Amino acid sequence: MSRKEPKKGTDRSSLREKVKWGIYDLKCAFHNKVGVRLHGKKTSTMTKARVYEKLFLAAVLAFPLTIFCVFYIGVNINSIFLAFKEYDSATGKYFWSGFGNFKQFFEMMNSEAFMGYAWKNTFILFAVNLIINLPFHIINAYYVYKKNPLSKTFRFLLFLPSILSSVITVTMFKYFMVYGLPGIYKLFKLGEAPNLIYDPSTGFATIIGYSFWVNFGGSIILFLGLMNRIPPDILEAASLDGITPVKEFWHIILPLIFPTISIYIINLLAGFFAQQGSLYTFYGTDARNEFYTFGYYYYIQVLGEAGVPKYPVASAAGLLFTVVTVPVTLFARWGMNKLCPSVDY
Repeated sequence: MSRKEPKKGTDRSSLREKVKWGIYDLKCAFHNKVGVRLHGKKTSTMTKARVYEKLFLAAVLAFPLTIFCVFYIGVNINSIFLAFKEYDSATGKYFWSGFGNFKQFFEMMNSEAFMGYAWKNTFILFAVNLIINLPFHIINAYYVYKKNPLSKTFRFLLFLPSILSSVITVTMFKYFMVYGLPGIYKLFKLGEAPNLIYDPSTGFATIIGYSFWVNFGGSIILFLGLMNRIPPDILEAASLDGITPVKEFWHIILPLIFPTISIYIINLLAGFFAQQGSLYTFYGTDARNEFYTFGYYYYIQVLGEAGVPKYPVASAAGLLFTVVTVPVTLFARWGMNKLCPSVDY
């Protein structure tokens, strides 16, 4: 039997090469046994070290793969089934109901007042993250990257909310709005302070402002890390040619980090209907209709009422929105790759 060895010098780190070497090792193991029995000597080139290496890799990957299969693949498959089931509170069991959940969701879209606000607020959150937050975070990361005055202070103060629990930051924010803001109005004799969190006309804008502040630090670390990976030789050559900071940012920094920016944008599209803007942390299940987003709607549907979760309707809605977002996300990914191919440096 022929034992064709993979080409020497090939990179074993790629998945394809690992498969080739794995097949080759199995052939060697087979020839070992055959060779010992027929000729009384070993012909294997697979050492014990390589066997131990494979056993170690299998042991390391076994647990995370099991978690992935159970809590991602299994949960998502179950959610698809739940979209076609209903819950019987009397028996505590689910039964098949066909497309009843989809019909119920479409009826809610036409009859429930919060659905119109959910559409509007979800689009607003997406637009703010894409048009305002993303550019501002990149520019601020560039400011810190160039080690301008107070850059270390900005990095510390803006990253601090990302370290703390969301419950702590929301409590601090609400305490300032409820007690601190009226004190400031009283100190400067500005009249009565507005109730920014609970007022229907200002509540959602306040939530957006909070989200902008609390998510600022994580984005700075992401983009700052990308900029620090850029070879200094490129920027030194540009500075010798007299490039200005604006041109350096536009013509060098942005193109080199754009692959990660494109991934950020694609993730925003993929999670379009999952955004809730920390509404549950602020209001629990009692948010006003004017503040609703689809992410918040899913969340409280899963929590249910009186301890009875509403998985089926939420699963049906999620399945419908998945059908919408998947082609849009794939098209956006194709467009991003055409716009700016990946860059290695």
